Amino acid sequence: MNGDAKKFTKLSHNEVLKKHLEVMDLTAATLCAENNIDIYVFDMNKKGNIAKAASDFSFGTLISNNNN
Repeated sequence: MNGDAKKFTKLSHNEVLKKHLEVMDLTAATLCAENNIDIYVFDMNKKGNIAKAASDFSFGTLISNNNN
């Protein structure tokens, strides 16, 4: 884990690509942007977070074209 990391609540796909944020593989991030597919980034190693992420977007980062 990067101690200098900054948590964002919302980001646009363009911000992820322009800032070279290493959220996921660049090709996958580009395909999501081009196809208007939202991405939700969260700590999947914390017990209960995978189930929680299905209905609660308050604890991770939502990456969407609608967040410009």
